[in-house]
Amino acid sequence: MTTELHCAHCGKYMATLRDAKVRAGIAVYCKPCNDIIKSMFNQNRNRNKSHSVEMPEFLKDIFGGR
Repeated sequence: MTTELHCAHCGKYMATLRDAKVRAGIAVYCKPCNDIIKSMFNQNRNRNKSHSVEMPEFLKDIFGGR
């Protein structure tokens, strides 16, 4: 039994696996698509770091954050 792997983002052919058990729903990315996904992830992570969220007072009271 053979399984063909294609990039989950652009559909580019990656490899053919023979006699291998591959988990259903596995996502494989080619190098260019992987770089794009990593850069998008880093942009979102940096954007989220700039937002400082203060804990609400009632949660501070419950968890002793004072």
